Amino acid sequence: EEDEALCLRIREFLDAIGYVGFSNIDIKYDPRDGQYKLFEINCRQGRSNYYVTAAGHNVASLLVEDYVLGREIPFTTAADRVLFLVCAN
Repeated sequence: EEDEALCLRIREFLDAIGYVGFSNIDIKYDPRDGQYKLFEINCRQGRSNYYVTAAGHNVASLLVEDYVLGREIPFTTAADRVLFLVCAN
């Protein structure tokens, strides 16, 4: 689900702590108080990160654009709706 206000709050937090790079951020919605709880920032690309590419932002391409080609990457959010499913036995 896209939540622009939540994305901007998280971006403000990361900017405030001087974070540079990408990460997976785990959040949960707490229906008791109607608030989102940020409980983990993984400073790496996650194992199951393909959902980002499926939603329209290829992480490998972004890394090449930024670190290899030296191009500025503007802030965007991935808004395409996809179903990403991991099956394990």
